[in-house]
Amino acid sequence: MQGREVTLDSCRYEYTDGGTMILSGWTSLDPTDLVFQARIGDKKTGLSYEAVRRPDVEAAFPDLFPASEEESARCPGFEIRIPGMKKAIAEGKTVYVRALSGGRPYRVSAVRSEEIERELGKSSLKYLIEKAEKRGEEVCIRGWYVSFTGNGELHILDNGTDEIPLADIEYRRRMDLSEAFSVDMSCCFGFEVSFPRDAVTGRKVNLEFRNEFASETYVIDMREFDIMNSRAGRIFSLISGDRQKELQGILKKKGIRYLLGYIEENSLPSEEHYAFYQKHKAASPGELARQSRANISPAPLFSIIVPVYHWDAQLSDLADSLTAQTYGNWELILAGASSAGELSGDLSRDRRIKYVIKSGPLAGRIAGAVSAAGGDYYLFAAQDSIFTPDMLYRFVSVLHSHPETEMIYTDTDHYIKTPDRTDGCSLLKKKIKYCCPQFKPEPDPDYLCSYNYIGMPLMVSSRAFESFSSGGWKYTTAGSFGYSLALSGIRRGEHMRHIPYAACHLELNKEDENKTAETADKDAAEHIALVEKYYKDEGTEAKAELSEYSGVLKTGYEIKGNPLVSILIPNKDHVPDLKKCIDSVIEKSTWKNIEIIIIENNSTESETESYYKSIVSDPRIRVVHYKGEFNYSSINNFGSAAASGDYLILLNNDTEVLTPDWIECLLGYCQREGTGIAGARLLYPDGTLQHGGVVIGTGGTAGHESLGRPKDYTGMLNRIVSARRAGAVTGACMMVKKEVYRKVGGLDPDFAVAFNDVDFCLRAGAEGEKTVYVPSAVLYHYESKSRGYESTPEKAARFREESDRLRKRHGDYIRNGDPCYNPNLTLLGTECREKTVFEGKEETNR
Repeated sequence: MQGREVTLDSCRYEYTDGGTMILSGWTSLDPTDLVFQARIGDKKTGLSYEAVRRPDVEAAFPDLFPASEEESARCPGFEIRIPGMKKAIAEGKTVYVRALSGGRPYRVSAVRSEEIERELGKSSLKYLIEKAEKRGEEVCIRGWYVSFTGNGELHILDNGTDEIPLADIEYRRRMDLSEAFSVDMSCCFGFEVSFPRDAVTGRKVNLEFRNEFASETYVIDMREFDIMNSRAGRIFSLISGDRQKELQGILKKKGIRYLLGYIEENSLPSEEHYAFYQKHKAASPGELARQSRANISPAPLFSIIVPVYHWDAQLSDLADSLTAQTYGNWELILAGASSAGELSGDLSRDRRIKYVIKSGPLAGRIAGAVSAAGGDYYLFAAQDSIFTPDMLYRFVSVLHSHPETEMIYTDTDHYIKTPDRTDGCSLLKKKIKYCCPQFKPEPDPDYLCSYNYIGMPLMVSSRAFESFSSGGWKYTTAGSFGYSLALSGIRRGEHMRHIPYAACHLELNKEDENKTAETADKDAAEHIALVEKYYKDEGTEAKAELSEYSGVLKTGYEIKGNPLVSILIPNKDHVPDLKKCIDSVIEKSTWKNIEIIIIENNSTESETESYYKSIVSDPRIRVVHYKGEFNYSSINNFGSAAASGDYLILLNNDTEVLTPDWIECLLGYCQREGTGIAGARLLYPDGTLQHGGVVIGTGGTAGHESLGRPKDYTGMLNRIVSARRAGAVTGACMMVKKEVYRKVGGLDPDFAVAFNDVDFCLRAGAEGEKTVYVPSAVLYHYESKSRGYESTPEKAARFREESDRLRKRHGDYIRNGDPCYNPNLTLLGTECREKTVFEGKEETNR
């Protein structure tokens, strides 16, 4: 037994509580008479001690730990945590630890300050490389690092010496790291690095992570990188890695063909994922053959109307995609301003293709094309369009299922003609690569009044077009024409349908004479006029103006009256955060008819009460006391009962107002009939996105869209910077009509911490009250400072319970899909990107 009284297995460090030393080991000493002591130099210091089970020790030394139940419960293992190691470093002192048992001391460890400084420095920096791949000619590396000091740097070095001059680093917020390591978000850095492969002259690339105490290096061997980023290398990496068990399960359950498809998709470089997805979403040859044989009655005639700017090969591609349609009752009308003499002979021989040559403004050319059209439905499209073979068949299917339909729009994507690619448009025998999808939500007037997300192609019934065009819309560019048509149709939203399928491909970065700076200015001016006419026709007093984002409009509603707005702020201590929040509301807000109700919840710090006393002299500020345990829903319900305003703003105490007119922005939308809730755009202090609307279904429940993206990130189809309907918005800054709050019954106390805002928005939606995300109302959200972390077993269990409750209550909505999103977009993570082909399958939902 000699020497086994106390055995130290490890000494490690955490950069918390002024630097914490963590000692792990085991002892044969009697735990009922055991005390651990620590000192820094000759001064005692505090520690915490936890006894732990050590089955390995008990099995290895049965003579010391008999197998009886009483003896085995002795827990021979221990973990000792000693804070304040930075103090030991500063004083240059050794840290001594000993055990006392039966009045006898036993040495545990003695660590000099130099060793503590070295090891603590290492613990202040952690990193992980999640993916390193080649995208075209670019090297792309994604990962994260956590610097517990709050300061961190990433350097990309060629052969470990020189910075790669063309390396671009994009940082992203990573809430998962904040929760996993229980540190403030400012310590967490998600990143994506990209640089040209030919910018590397050496054999290796070093990623160096640094802070003031430590430096860690990750080395990429570029020869190995090139091999592993070949197609064979990616497949080898997939089938020989730690996913073998998963692949075996797929083979057993789904068979070899399914497995091969799964391996093919997962071995593709990122830039080819969408082409793979599009290929698998496209109709199979057998399905296309079935459509061609279908006896459709009635069989409406579609007039495809295309304004022409250049008589070039694009028109042949467009015509080819029409002749390949499985539904053949169509005509193509080309509206040009000059002779069609340069068109190929193949186009001129198809009697279904007509030419309308008319000089002058675009409006006249389109009017001439419509006059020549004999169709039951007009399909307006761009010159660079290529249609999928089943597009018209899909339109007919919708019209047969919903004969009241007056307008249909589809998703789109883009294509690039490349000399070395043959995948994609095989029916057209063109070398084409598909990319950059534009997946659209269901009809949303608010979104459309912010940005023309519908675009082209756009189908409208001939009867509806006559009524739309008689309204006096004016346009001089194709963009304005399409916008005017979409705004006309969305007023009768029940007669507008969306096909969530990329039925039209548009050439990427195509520039022609209708996209000059001059026409862009015309578009902007005409778009403002179109939106304001839309509001006028709706009987809404509102003005539109250009936002800071290209092509995006901001609406300013005329506020009715001077309603009182009650701002509810739950609080427990955290006086500096609360003061910053209230000061920003009082000093920055241009809407003055407000009351601020602080809902005090069991604060313990004396400075909190002092602060309350200093601010209640302002007649706009009150403090009410909720004495129950923390429950976000109950606290806000309690506060709402004390509110006098017709509108409530639920506001976290760790927010800060950025845009002075934030209340007006929210109030303008919330005042409207049928809209009960409006939510703001929230940023982290470094400008990255914290809240850009909530997507229902993310992770099986709900999640913030594009979380952690840079401040200037606009999202697919400008989603993040456009006012639009949302399944839900965050309760960190949410305006609600008080009558709606009462009608729905307030927040549900069964959701004490998580998903109370999501549940509330969905219940309000079931009552016919829409939720709108308003990006022009912007606040900082410091979040982690007062929110805490889901890092304890109790918190994790509660989170699971509330997640299960949300899924059970709103399961139909989640299963049917969020209409404010798109079924082609992923629900794994917060990125707004296409799904994988196998997403949602049991074998890949890891």
